[in-house]
Amino acid sequence: MTEHAQLDIPALVEEINAAEDDPMWKAWTKDRLRLQDQLHELRAVRDALARKLRALAPTTPGGDKRPMTRREQRMAMGGGGLWPLAQAAEMLPMKDNEARGWLRNEGLVGDLAGREVVHWGRVLDAPYATKDEAPSVPAKQETRRRKPLPRVRLGGSSGASR
Repeated sequence: MTEHAQLDIPALVEEINAAEDDPMWKAWTKDRLRLQDQLHELRAVRDALARKLRALAPTTPGGDKRPMTRREQRMAMGGGGLWPLAQAAEMLPMKDNEARGWLRNEGLVGDLAGREVVHWGRVLDAPYATKDEAPSVPAKQETRRRKPLPRVRLGGSSGASR
């Protein structure tokens, strides 16, 4: 016989019943059940909030439920939007660090109760503002060659054939 077959099952059942009467075991079980109930409640709240968030998500002008592109968000904001600097930088078509620098250099960042904010209408008007200096134009990138490179003989004499 194996070692498991020699176990005294009635003695084990008696030991388990005695452990269930232990106050520590009862407290642990009660805490575990309370935590399980709290977890179920939190999951229900999370699911309800997720449903509300999906219902409030911005939709395209046509009304379909796909998320708006950045361009569509910029157009929907109009000139009256007041945005935190980080969010305004995300809306610009450049890297966030460059966008923050540009917003600050153009004087488009204001202070509202100790937070840096951007009035979006001023951002929309910035390209049309008259200034003494011309706007900086990025260097033109080299265009790619459209035709394949011509074949060149790399070795051997010109009269030799393969």
